[in-house]
Amino acid sequence: MRRPNKLALALPLALAACWLASCAQPPQPPRPEVRYYLHSPQSLHAIHRVVFIQLDGGTRHPQIASVMTEALFAALQDRGIFQVDVMSENHPQCQDLPLGSREGFTIEQLHAIRQALRCDAVLLGEVTQFLPHPRMQAGLSLRLIDLKNGQLVWGLENVWDSTDLRVERRIEDFFEDRMRHGYEPIDERLAYSSPRTFGKFVAYEVANTLPSRGVQPPPPTPAERSASRAWRKVKTWAAEQVE
Repeated sequence: MRRPNKLALALPLALAACWLASCAQPPQPPRPEVRYYLHSPQSLHAIHRVVFIQLDGGTRHPQIASVMTEALFAALQDRGIFQVDVMSENHPQCQDLPLGSREGFTIEQLHAIRQALRCDAVLLGEVTQFLPHPRMQAGLSLRLIDLKNGQLVWGLENVWDSTDLRVERRIEDFFEDRMRHGYEPIDERLAYSSPRTFGKFVAYEVANTLPSRGVQPPPPTPAERSASRAWRKVKTWAAEQVE
């Protein structure tokens, strides 16, 4: 007796899953916003080159600060809003500059930083908290300072907690939108055990608080995301059956 083709059997299941996701799923609440401040899109887009000073992790989080710096640098480059370069506070160009100040800069200090780093703005920040698996959690504080006038152009204070159901859904969306393929069958579960992957998710959300210079396509709707997730799950199931 001829055995049925398991991949062929999976197709009707996938179609059914997609239909249920797109037609039967109740309306989703709006995605929560990351807490941030933006002076104006115009003030942001007047900036062309930014020096990103490596995140401060203090004595508690030096390794995760390095991981988050790398992830943020990549996410900002991918966003393409301005040219960005990363420097450590120990870099020769940063010597004697008051980059650790939280009280603002004088006109003289702004001029000195601008001349030494040859940029329009500096991005400063720190990792405020971090917890590893099983409760992956990261907190960031960031501020983008325009060196022409000392203005806070953009700032962010936020904590991402993987046990928050809203964050969990956004991690799924991140994998659907950005990671795409190559992580099956673990997919978004990797973000709950890998600080590097969780850092990429956090960096993606941080970069998306910055308004683009151009027109961006709208994000997928909740129904489209659910249908795509259902299809991926069916493909994973089918692959496991073949094995």
